[in-house]
Amino acid sequence: MHAGLVDKLGQEVADVLVDHLPPVGWADVATKADLQHLGEMLNLKFDRELAEMRVEFAQLRGEFAQSRGELGGQIEGLRSELYQGLARQTRTLMITMVGGFATIAGAAFGALAALPH
Repeated sequence: MHAGLVDKLGQEVADVLVDHLPPVGWADVATKADLQHLGEMLNLKFDRELAEMRVEFAQLRGEFAQSRGELGGQIEGLRSELYQGLARQTRTLMITMVGGFATIAGAAFGALAALPH
């Protein structure tokens, strides 16, 4: 090949071209069939990886749904406790206010009764 290049292009150009060739033999050159096989193998690997990712994402979705359900139950429990606490507080406030008003009313009637008529 080098001799043919020297005849066609001259010594200097032939030397430069040959120097840029990779230092391998024909056994190291990939064919179209090799590349097609490699592409098929990569596609199979990507398909397997994608299937595994889909399974993992489905598991994550299940775990998130379970966590959402647990969190919803906890929130509902807190809401119930809050409402019960507010009801107790309101009941206590009302009883205290009624007692206070009764005390004030009793004192007022007592003061009126003590006035000379």
